[in-house]
Formats: sequence, C-alpha cells, structure tokens
Amino acid sequence: MRLSIIYEYIHAEKLTENITGNININVQLTFPSSPNIVVKPTELKARFIANITSTPPVLNITLKGVLAISGDPKNIKKIEENIKNKKPDPPLIHFLTSHILFESALLARELGLPPAMPLPQPGPPRGGPKDIGTFKPV
Repeated sequence: MRLSIIYEYIHAEKLTENITGNININVQLTFPSSPNIVVKPTELKARFIANITSTPPVLNITLKGVLAISGDPKNIKKIEENIKNKKPDPPLIHFLTSHILFESALLARELGLPPAMPLPQPGPPRGGPKDIGTFKPV
C-alpha cells in the first residue's frame, strides 16, 4: 500500500510577538472532511482538514488536503468501507497525524516560534582537554 498527502490549502499565522511561559498545542483533525471519497479500483482519495491552535493564543495553522491511498483492490475496498462507517484504520490516522504535526512544526519554525520540545541546554564541560605538558623546540 502506498500513502501520499497532497496539501491544497496552507495557512499559518503568528498571533502575537510576546511569547511567555509554556505553550500548549491543540490539534483537531477532521478525516474525512467530506463525504465525497474518490474511489478507483486501486486508488482512494479522501479529504482532510487539520486545525492547529495554541493556548495562550500564539499560533494558528490550518492545513487542508487529500490523503491518497493506492494498493490492492481488496485493501482499498476495506479502507473505503471503514472510512464510510466512520472507523478509519488507526495506521492511516497515525500516518496523517504524524505528517501534519511535522508540517506544522516546520511552519511554526518559519514563523519564528520556538520548537514544541525544549532543546537540551549545554551542561558544564566534562573532562576537557588534559594538560599534557609544555612543548619546547628541540
């Protein structure tokens, strides 16, 4: 099975310049966002919408696109039935969510926001170079 994501709409905005304290990120994924699922014997396309917001309001990102799945006709039919019954396969949701989080982290970085996970702080030097004596010309 082959999965791909096609983004059709990307909106990202920084709501404030003053960032204080911790930022909580909220992700809302609507999949499928439309009842119109395009199905061919070996391919399925379903739309999604992802809204990423923060508390306090610092960031707002909206991503809209299409999840395209191609593969064996039996698998495509099973995936179609699961989506129509509002029970999409967890691996599909995981793939879509992971990709959306990665894409939104890139957009947030471009807006000048700090990374969601704090970077490790440099600690005190360990061991440093040892004094091996002085060098004198011969």
